[in-house]
Amino acid sequence: MKRVCQLLIAVTSLYSFTNASCNKVGKGSPGNQLTDAVITGIDQRLCPCCGGFFINFDGETKPQSGKFYLVDNDLSAYGITPSLTFPLAVKVEYQMIQKCNSTFVNISKLEKK
Repeated sequence: MKRVCQLLIAVTSLYSFTNASCNKVGKGSPGNQLTDAVITGIDQRLCPCCGGFFINFDGETKPQSGKFYLVDNDLSAYGITPSLTFPLAVKVEYQMIQKCNSTFVNISKLEKK
């Protein structure tokens, strides 16, 4: 019985670790189309899959309001830094990515409005 419990714990742990690190690409901008979005601020929560910028595609301007996502990649190459004033209206080309049991946005092109 002890052996079965140890095996069950090992399998559960392995599943948890692989699921937390899994990336799955989902829908995003079709082709080279830019989509209107709002970067509403910076995620300052302290958790393993937090940090980065909040973004939404519904025109919401408050962080963590409405349907929002976290941006998965670094936006400094596009001139987006924490020192900017938010909310910031942008147009983006993106893909949805599944990781940490959440949906993130990976931006491949960004233009400030």
